[in-house]
Amino acid sequence: EIYAKFKIAGSFHISSILPALLTGMVCGIPLPVCLLALSDFRLPPGRMTIIEGIGHSTLLDSSYNASPQTVTEALALLHEFPAKRKIAVLGTMNELGKDTEQAHRQLAHEFIPWLDMLITVGDDARFIADEALKKGFPESKIRSFTTAGDAAKFLISSKMRPGDVILFKGSQNQVRLERAVKLLMAHPQEAKKLLCRQELEWLHKA
Repeated sequence: EIYAKFKIAGSFHISSILPALLTGMVCGIPLPVCLLALSDFRLPPGRMTIIEGIGHSTLLDSSYNASPQTVTEALALLHEFPAKRKIAVLGTMNELGKDTEQAHRQLAHEFIPWLDMLITVGDDARFIADEALKKGFPESKIRSFTTAGDAAKFLISSKMRPGDVILFKGSQNQVRLERAVKLLMAHPQEAKKLLCRQELEWLHKA
């Protein structure tokens, strides 16, 4: 009931909301006032922002960054999300060192039974696709690309359908999945307000 009052996606945010409410109450602020104060709370851009996509699709933009735990949580949200088709665009997770291959492969075990399409972006993200294929995920439902732009172009050319929900989750450098989100937004003029890394210095970086 409390979670339903906030316009943010992902039940895992409860772990942040409840301590905030408890702190307010400990300080003598009544619960209704605490709830009102948090009712307009929004997560920063790229942290599971819900954006209207082209073709009456829905984009779950979690492109700010990625780690094994946060990707797992994002996939769990996609699984719960009502949709006609569920598509995951997963980029490379950077800075994992010797665990890089295994961490990417492990993600395939999170979506094999229910995902409608897997799209990977970046060299290391191909380990996700490879593991999914080994575990029986249909090859026809897998696409791998080098850049976020190429992934977006594929989604546009494959005719995104009304009711599609598309998750974007990946690291920053050399991945930059917000670039794909921008190309797929129904209202790209809102990109500066809704997307991460829209400052001029970021727009010119790789």
